[in-house]
Amino acid sequence: VLVLVLVYVGRGARANLKALADKTRHRFTDNIRLTFNAIGWSLLRALPVPALLAATAYRLQQMEDVAPEVEILTAALFSAAIWWLAGHLLLLLTRKDGVGTVHLDWNPQLVKRLRKNMTWYLPTQFVLIICLALTLGHPDDLVFDVLGRAAMIATGVLTMGLAWRLLAPYRQEQGQETSGRRRQLVRLLAVAYAGALVLLALAGYLLTVDELLARTLDTVIVVGFIWLGYRLAMRA
Repeated sequence: VLVLVLVYVGRGARANLKALADKTRHRFTDNIRLTFNAIGWSLLRALPVPALLAATAYRLQQMEDVAPEVEILTAALFSAAIWWLAGHLLLLLTRKDGVGTVHLDWNPQLVKRLRKNMTWYLPTQFVLIICLALTLGHPDDLVFDVLGRAAMIATGVLTMGLAWRLLAPYRQEQGQETSGRRRQLVRLLAVAYAGALVLLALAGYLLTVDELLARTLDTVIVVGFIWLGYRLAMRA
């Protein structure tokens, strides 16, 4: 019932985001409340599927004396819910009338790169994350050793490609030597880190790579919230 309510209410998200974006373009109607309203509508639009997945996983988790297969399914559903919410929300923030594009004044080249690369990265990683969740808790170690390792290697390789494309210097930075060098350094470090995870997975340190992937994702989320908070403060 809650998911159906979210779907019904969220149907107006697109029109409301466009109306809010139009108001921000005029100084007499612009206000920080418009940004918070736009964030709320974006969440409403992105929540239905993750809420259904998370609710199903929570209900399965509350069952007593469940089989290992149910526990594996629960972990996969929770992982899918988090990734779906993060990915859909990022796509909404980078829409033409999204919060990041209109309200927070994100770099247009960054927005263009995100929109272009997320279309292939998000669905591919969604499948790989579910595969990792299913194999990590599997009672047969051979399943994780083969399928889990393949998923980890694929995750590392795809992340290397994404980092290389997203962190390339912007055109306007070509005349700014310091800024261009800094971005190039971050780009090389990100690619090297992802490459190190691939090598560790090939060497058999699967649990280590799994822990590092989880902590890396946590770090990205924390940095994302800090960046969002900073941009909101600047917007205010």
